[in-house]
Amino acid sequence: AIGESGLMIQGQLVAKGTPERPIFFRALGGEQRPGLWDAINILGSDQRQNLIEYCQIESAYRGVHFHFANVLVNHVQFRGNYRGSQFQESLVSVRDSVYVGNKSALRARDSQVRFVGNRVCANGSGANFYRMDVEVRDNRFESNAGEGLRIREGAAQVRNNLVAGNRYGLFVSRAVFGQFADNVVAANLETGMALRDCDRIAVKGNAVTANGVTGVSLRSSRVLVQGNLITGNGERGIGVLSFSGQITDNTIAGNGEYGLGLDGPGDVEATGNWWGGEAASEAIYDADDEKGLGRVRFQPVRQSPLAFTWPSRLVRWPAVWAGVVAVPRTVAVPAGSQLTVAPASEIRFGPASGLTVTGKLVARGTPQRRIRFTALHGREPKSWNQISLEYAVGSVLEYCDFQYATWGLHMHYTPMTIAWCRFLDGDGGMRFRSGPYEIHDNLFARNRIGLRAYRATAVIRANVFRDNEIGIFVRERGGGLSITGNNLYNNERYNLRVGDFNVEDVPVPRNWWGAAGPAATIFDGRLEPGLGVARYEPAAAAPLALPVEAMFPGRPAVGLPPPSTAEGDR
Repeated sequence: AIGESGLMIQGQLVAKGTPERPIFFRALGGEQRPGLWDAINILGSDQRQNLIEYCQIESAYRGVHFHFANVLVNHVQFRGNYRGSQFQESLVSVRDSVYVGNKSALRARDSQVRFVGNRVCANGSGANFYRMDVEVRDNRFESNAGEGLRIREGAAQVRNNLVAGNRYGLFVSRAVFGQFADNVVAANLETGMALRDCDRIAVKGNAVTANGVTGVSLRSSRVLVQGNLITGNGERGIGVLSFSGQITDNTIAGNGEYGLGLDGPGDVEATGNWWGGEAASEAIYDADDEKGLGRVRFQPVRQSPLAFTWPSRLVRWPAVWAGVVAVPRTVAVPAGSQLTVAPASEIRFGPASGLTVTGKLVARGTPQRRIRFTALHGREPKSWNQISLEYAVGSVLEYCDFQYATWGLHMHYTPMTIAWCRFLDGDGGMRFRSGPYEIHDNLFARNRIGLRAYRATAVIRANVFRDNEIGIFVRERGGGLSITGNNLYNNERYNLRVGDFNVEDVPVPRNWWGAAGPAATIFDGRLEPGLGVARYEPAAAAPLALPVEAMFPGRPAVGLPPPSTAEGDR
């Protein structure tokens, strides 16, 4: 049931479409299914470069098939074929192309290949490179039923790729002299990254997170595993059967059963790693747990994590950040994705960077293991931008600290509770619109504006606003706010400022306003006719005994310790 028609080219093919006028290669007639025609075959055409650009190739047995050819594939879509691409003994560049809905996306051997900027999504199997000198960079391998990317033998440079949501993420066997660096390997159903019978491979700076069973699997390999973030994997962060390399300078934290599980008789070198704050012996499975196994030599351990630089501008799949994570550019968490920040983590944002969340952000610290969002560089307001939540329903922020931001937190259309957080040393602490919000037991200190509300519904209770320029700024439509049971004092200009366009009265009873009392510390319609009035009666006669105040007894201006002394940046 395989069609035999197609193209057989030994001269040169130039199929140059445009974005507005692409070229289609497909089956004759209305029906479209895999295998209705054969292939675009290019054989023995290596004197000049063949060009396939802005084309869509569908319903073939093999969309393109090369032997001894020089081919550039640019902005091509391979859809609904048995195999999108197959080639041997060729010089090939595949750029900015899409493989979707094929039984097999790509299979190639004995060639020189640059595979850059492509999407390999929702195929039966992803890309398979055998005995190749190959560069694989800036691609997305997502939701393939088998492996996302397979490298067999040869030398490979695999950098800055997203490998997520496949059954198996990245599978490497019998490879030598390769480097796998700065990739995000996340939420694959079984194993994130597996290396078998490999030699002199470097695995550096990868985020291997939230994979179903094992993050990194090592068998019969000599590999350097260094500077990776290995977090939130279902059973084991690293699983080792036999291994003669070095595992060092990694953050291995928050994995299901063990950070490192050894299943073979040989010893393993795993010194200088950070184990998420727990005892390394508890995070490791070896001869101490089962007779006949080798030992994992883990001493010395790091007492604090290395700073890991997040390698992508997206969190497209579930991911876990733990330890110290540097974010030099703004990272987006789109709808359908979830970013979890582990307790005791420190997230450092570069200038003008932050998080843009339309999916879900879960940052749930504890009283003893708070989460900090701070600046990568600088120790003054506006050293980084903000965490923006828009339609991010289900997000959680508890026991978090926000420092040196333009706005620590900016929320639109995201009903949620903000509790036990601290907003310090920023241009603004928190601003929000819509709601409803529950904001309780937080501290706002040393900001230009502690909290700003705009056309919002919120209950603001049991918080402390002090040492800001303005404690609370009600920009517009403050009638939906309930501000009660807070301590507002020592704010330089106003404890409460009603905005120039706010014509509604603002209910603010039972707060303590400092020694000067409420009238002297509020700007509202009493000072500028036409504005709403802050309805502060009855006012508390003395400071309220709030838990957030009691956390820091005797400290008139609450600060944070300096950012953790992570042992260097990767």
